[in-house]
Amino acid sequence: MSNSNPAAVIVFRHAHDLPTKQQQAEMDAYNKNLPDDKKRGESYYYIHEAKPYNLPSPKQGSITLPWQRLSPDGFSEAKNLGTALPNWIAQHWATVNLVITKDPQSKDQTQNPFQTVIPAAYDIEASTDPKINPGMDVEFQLKNDPGFSKDGLISDGHSTLICWDRQGLWRDHGEDKSKTYILQSLAKDKQWPGKFTRPVKAGTFYVFTNPDKDGKYDITQYNYDTTHGFVKFA
Repeated sequence: MSNSNPAAVIVFRHAHDLPTKQQQAEMDAYNKNLPDDKKRGESYYYIHEAKPYNLPSPKQGSITLPWQRLSPDGFSEAKNLGTALPNWIAQHWATVNLVITKDPQSKDQTQNPFQTVIPAAYDIEASTDPKINPGMDVEFQLKNDPGFSKDGLISDGHSTLICWDRQGLWRDHGEDKSKTYILQSLAKDKQWPGKFTRPVKAGTFYVFTNPDKDGKYDITQYNYDTTHGFVKFA
C-alpha cells in the first residue's frame, strides 16, 4: 500500500531547452543571407556529449543519452522539481512508483522529458520519508509514442508521473486531430479542453484522478514557479 491519499496521474511538460534567447539571436544573425544547406540548426547548441544515467531502480540498469538538450535554466528547473515535486505529491496524492517519459536513447527523439523528470525520480527512490517512498522501487517506462496504453496507471493504488514534450501532450490549432495527445486521452470528454491552458515548460501540471470505467479521469491544473510553488488554476 502507498498511503491514504488518492492515487493520481501527474502530467507535465519538460523544462526549458536549447537554444537560449541569446543563442537564438546569435543563430539568426549567423544564418542571415546563408543558403539553407549552410545554416546553423539548433542542434549546434546542444551539449554534444553522451551521458549515461542509472535508472532509479537498480533492477532496471542504465541508459545512455546521445546528447543533451536542456538549457542551463532547464537543468536548474529539473533540479528544483526534483525536490519540490515529490514533496507536493506526498501532501495530496499516493506515492509515485511509476514514471513514464519519452525514450531519450535516439537522436530522433527528444532527451528533454527524461532529463527533466529523472531528478524527481531519483529523489523519490532515495527518500526515507514513507509519505514519499514507503520502501518501493520506482519503475521507468520509456516510450516513443504518446499513444501508449494508459491502462493500469493507478491500478495498484500508487501514483504515476508522466513527462513529455508539447507535441505529444497538447494539440495546437491546425495540428492533426487524428493523432493521440496524452492530455485529451486521459481527460473525461466533458472536461476537455475546458478552462485548461497550454502547457508551459516545467510550469504547468495536470493531475488526473477518479477514473471512470473507460479509464478517463477528472482533471485539475496547477501552475508552478519557485516563488509560489504549486497553485491550483482550474
